[in-house]
Amino acid sequence: MILIDTQKEEFTKLKDIRIFEKLDNEQRYNGDLLVIGLGGMGSQVVCDMKGMLMGEITPDDNIQYLMVDSDIPAMENMIEASRDGIGLNATEIISIYRPNLENLLVKGIKENPVHPNLANWMREDFPQINIDTDGAKGNRQIGRLMFSNAYEDMRVLLFDKLEEAHTRSKSGKLDIIIVSGVAGGTSGGILTDLTYNIRAYIRSKKWNGVRVGACLLMPDVLYSKREIVSNPDLLANLNANGYATLKEVDYYMRLTSKDKDERYTFESTTHKLTIRENIFDACLLISGKKDEQGYIPDGVIYSDVAYFLTKLASVKHVDKARMVQRASYCVMYFSMGKIAAITRLSTNPIIRFQSGRSRISVSMRFLLRRIKSYMSLQRMIRRRRSQDRRCLVNLMLSCLDNRGMRSSFR
Repeated sequence: MILIDTQKEEFTKLKDIRIFEKLDNEQRYNGDLLVIGLGGMGSQVVCDMKGMLMGEITPDDNIQYLMVDSDIPAMENMIEASRDGIGLNATEIISIYRPNLENLLVKGIKENPVHPNLANWMREDFPQINIDTDGAKGNRQIGRLMFSNAYEDMRVLLFDKLEEAHTRSKSGKLDIIIVSGVAGGTSGGILTDLTYNIRAYIRSKKWNGVRVGACLLMPDVLYSKREIVSNPDLLANLNANGYATLKEVDYYMRLTSKDKDERYTFESTTHKLTIRENIFDACLLISGKKDEQGYIPDGVIYSDVAYFLTKLASVKHVDKARMVQRASYCVMYFSMGKIAAITRLSTNPIIRFQSGRSRISVSMRFLLRRIKSYMSLQRMIRRRRSQDRRCLVNLMLSCLDNRGMRSSFR
């Protein structure tokens, strides 16, 4: 959804993204920022962001971009557009497509010609799908398979980009923001593997000033497209992908709080890593819902999110006095009439009143079960013009299944 002013105000309170830290007045940007776009949606946001900052930043600002995708035609078009200064160039693009993918599944994944440990997580009875140059086509397993297959050489390009961004940082600090859709085959399929490879590399280099955050676009960002909403099978696949991706993010956002033996393990051919860290330091979920009349066009959302990310890098938007304590959590924004409600995804559900807004804290698992309730809630709030904020919150709670949810006013 569009990031309205009240939501932007709340975003500026997040200390989890270091680009909010105050610097000298003569510096217009905090810099030391690497923005990585995954798949079509994430890459478009990053491309838009680069275009908005063109002419506004210098190499010393150390704001860098990277695109990771599997759609060869889309990447070629991006490189072609970069010649006119409106796209990502060849040094900012990593492809996970490899020609050997076409015959990779002919005899099943267990008898693939690459390596016995290429994709041990894949179902043995996975169908013989023809993998072409035009992406993962909404199949998360194919997206993940493409990442594993290309890992041997693409990891070098990925780590080189991390080295470059960190080396250029004069302070030794670096923020990495991963922008990705949750419903795509490429983006949803590689999000976890790619992020934990970044985490593992940071740990191996013993970099102490690096944090990893994410800006994830929900499936309903695409609901404005008639070809999608008119195709029940396609719509169901997008929602299923989104749900599966969010379940993964939810689990790994709280990995360090689980049993001490819990680890994330990535294995591809001769490479294997095991790590025990939360996947993101902060995670923003962006919805495309506008109101009962329809959805925001996806292109507008990409541009709006990109514009907001450019403002994150601007010192003039810093308000140090309003920073909140560092924590690992997700936030999701919904537009509820004139009130911006922030759904903070944590293990302790707490409701607070803050600056005339309602802050709701629930677990992501609870959120996933109640997305439909929130959508219905938007319509109910518009019909009820009560000025009493406590009545509004009571109305919100009444629309949710309160099983296992304790709330208190602060």
